[in-house]
Amino acid sequence: MIATLLNKAEQLFQTDMRYFIKNGGWLLMGQILLAVLGFVLTIAFANLLSQQEYGVYKFIIATGGLLAALRLNGLRLAVTQAVARGAYGTARDALFLAARWNTLVIVASCAVAGYYLFQDNYILAIGILAVGSYNAIIGALRVYRGYLSGTEQFHIGTIHDLVTTALATGSIFLALLYTDNVLVLVAAGIVLPFLAIAWFAWNTLRKIDRTASSSESALTFGKHMSAQNFLLNVGVHIDKVILFQWLGSIELAVYAFALLLPDHVGGLFKSVLGIVVPKFAQKEQADLRRSIKRKLVQLTLFMILSVVGYILVAPYLFAWLFPVYVDSVWYSQLLIIGLLGFPASYLFTAYFDALQRTRTLYKTKISTSMLKILFILVCTWTLGLFGAVLAHLMARVATVTILGYYYYSEKSA
Repeated sequence: MIATLLNKAEQLFQTDMRYFIKNGGWLLMGQILLAVLGFVLTIAFANLLSQQEYGVYKFIIATGGLLAALRLNGLRLAVTQAVARGAYGTARDALFLAARWNTLVIVASCAVAGYYLFQDNYILAIGILAVGSYNAIIGALRVYRGYLSGTEQFHIGTIHDLVTTALATGSIFLALLYTDNVLVLVAAGIVLPFLAIAWFAWNTLRKIDRTASSSESALTFGKHMSAQNFLLNVGVHIDKVILFQWLGSIELAVYAFALLLPDHVGGLFKSVLGIVVPKFAQKEQADLRRSIKRKLVQLTLFMILSVVGYILVAPYLFAWLFPVYVDSVWYSQLLIIGLLGFPASYLFTAYFDALQRTRTLYKTKISTSMLKILFILVCTWTLGLFGAVLAHLMARVATVTILGYYYYSEKSA
């Protein structure tokens, strides 16, 4: 009976449903549990920490993330593709490469911390130094996840994420019960997760045969990916940094809560779609394009239903879970609309990644990132908080348009 249903589902969706259920099921379950943990922590933040302090906390995290744009953050995908092709030793070499390069993030964190120290703002100085250094080290260690994805051990990766997030959530929650000190909250969120990730990385990579082959071309591709992703990562965090500097911590807190649920929805889809990367790396170009065409229609329809559902329930969710942040509802409903283009942008990018279209990736990522940063600067300066939200929507439209142009141009070439 079950086998018959799976066969019919595979005929309908033209997808390996056994593979999807086995791996996508783990990722979906993991994302749901991660979302639950995130909601619990966010409820605690909303009810136990003032908007002022929460805004400062988010600024420290965002600044640390902005500095992390200097990392070699494209190696994980490169490792996934290399390992999927049998070059298992690439994972170990990539970690050492990232560890050397990411010292640049620590140096930059020291410089920014020194700036705030000069201004006698010890909270921002210590917090940014701690988060920046943590991101540098964790960025290197997390390369091991590329090995797990490449060997399709999605269940292990999901368990690792759950353990790490549970440790961070539990530590911060306990800290919130006793203090509103931002530095204590920052420390609570990084100490135990660091120890856990370090253990997971060591325990995973030590099992790789020392004679296993390594792909130098994959490492080179990872460097290119990192360069391409630099402006992308800047775009992810610069809006929060700008809002804090121009409008203050309370406005940043309202904005952060507006982003919260749309980010969880986007993370859910991104995680599940992540299982296609190893499969994409094994497909020929013609088969890959046919697969993307089918998945694009299916996922876009599902995303439309998700977005409409969210818009309808968002006011009730905020009134129930985050009553202090009801001002965020309208912004959150606008932000969720931007996810309508997520399936297209993700699948088109995965296509170029799988075929290692380095030049195209440079063009698309740099152009879309520069546009997003420009939108954020101009719109936030002129329209404030609403401008930051509008910039997100404009950036989503620009991203889908540019990626779609290159994808369909290649088809006709």
